[in-house]
Amino acid sequence: MARIPVPLGPASDKAKSRQGGGALITNGYVEKTEGGKTGFAIYTRPRLRLFSAVASGVACRGGIFVENSVYAVVGEALYKVNAGGVATNLGTIIGLKPVTMSVNRAVPVQITITADTKSYVCQSDTITEVTDGDLPTGVTSNCYINGRTVYGINDGSHYWSDDNDSDAIDALNFAEAEREADAGVRVLTVGEDFWHFGEKTREIIRYTGNADSLFEPLTGAGQGEGDGCAARFSPASVNGVVYWVNDLFKVVASTGGKAQPVSTHEVSRDIERALKLGMNDEILGYSVGTQGHDFYFLQCPLWCWMLDTATGFWFPVKSHLSDTFRCGFYVGAFSKNLLLDVTDGNIYEFTFDVENDGSDPCVLTIETSPLSAFPDGYSCNRLQVDYQRGVGLTTGAASATEPEMMLNVSKDGGMTYGPTYTRQMGAVGEYTKEIGFNRLGATKGAGMAFKLSISAPVEKAIFNAVADLTPLKG
Repeated sequence: MARIPVPLGPASDKAKSRQGGGALITNGYVEKTEGGKTGFAIYTRPRLRLFSAVASGVACRGGIFVENSVYAVVGEALYKVNAGGVATNLGTIIGLKPVTMSVNRAVPVQITITADTKSYVCQSDTITEVTDGDLPTGVTSNCYINGRTVYGINDGSHYWSDDNDSDAIDALNFAEAEREADAGVRVLTVGEDFWHFGEKTREIIRYTGNADSLFEPLTGAGQGEGDGCAARFSPASVNGVVYWVNDLFKVVASTGGKAQPVSTHEVSRDIERALKLGMNDEILGYSVGTQGHDFYFLQCPLWCWMLDTATGFWFPVKSHLSDTFRCGFYVGAFSKNLLLDVTDGNIYEFTFDVENDGSDPCVLTIETSPLSAFPDGYSCNRLQVDYQRGVGLTTGAASATEPEMMLNVSKDGGMTYGPTYTRQMGAVGEYTKEIGFNRLGATKGAGMAFKLSISAPVEKAIFNAVADLTPLKG
């Protein structure tokens, strides 16, 4: 009999052919533990605590934090949400797609909202449509830089407003992205510049202060193939690094130079699948920083992936009974990380301080890479898991006071899984509790894979696993 370490991660990167191996950590992330039991530990991602039930049955479309209030577009309404989560309907924002929002330094400030084919200004909580005839139709997005609201146009041009006056545009205040004649997709403020994304290109535009040419492209900063944007709501900045879905169906990152691919093959396959279904405007990117980790989320109705930029590892994220995550936008407000629900009009705090996603469990699942013994196979006498023990709560339902770990076993290399086995993780303070699963059967050359899951509303951490195997004879 041999005792074999079970490959739990640390990355989530399944092979294209499932029997080819690779682990998958859903709703989790890893932290390196120098000098620890193993090189890394697996933890549950932050969870969701309801902050505001803004509206029922409609999707959030975007939000921004302005003067101690969150302004969120939910369905076809703009809501103002205070620190207590109380929401006030300010009026109508027509459309169904996500919105882009920026704020200038007018007195009172103006919030500019680009939604579908229209743009709006909210000032003193009063909404007016931008109707200046000098602004062409086909606005894709807006951003703010150096006193000007910049509007990206789908023909590849961009217009800018008068100083801190979003709804005043001069017909002469425009320029075109010049590298190629591709369609415009998105404008995005990045530091002291704004980036103009096209379908196939990206140009970096800088404020000059020169009245004759207020904005000029940076020499040599225009980038072609691989720097375009295939999903206009995917760009997000993480500590000065911008991540987005490019024209080659990959997630790329850049601080201003040529974009570098950062997505795994599996993430890229998912992106390509969504784009082929025409979901370009349903792919949403946003970033969240918490406890030393800066996460980039990429979400659509088919899937959600989370990149931990601290490690470079990707992890799938799922809401309960869903293939994707329910949140698609981030707003930092009231010293909280707030996420906006794209399935219902809720705003959640994204926090480690709770263990459930609202009223639903947050299920940590680890699918291991198959243990191979090709071509002979083996029998598995025991699987033992090293985890954080004694995490049961003192009060509450049995799932909290007597939490359980679940196991499913695949004997065909991860293609199908058998019935669920459960083991108790230990009541509060029971720090020596052991978890082992015995007599798990045999596998031939395909190898045996294990799926470990914890849904209990308790602290979840897994460090290691080992399997006792006996080679098959003959």
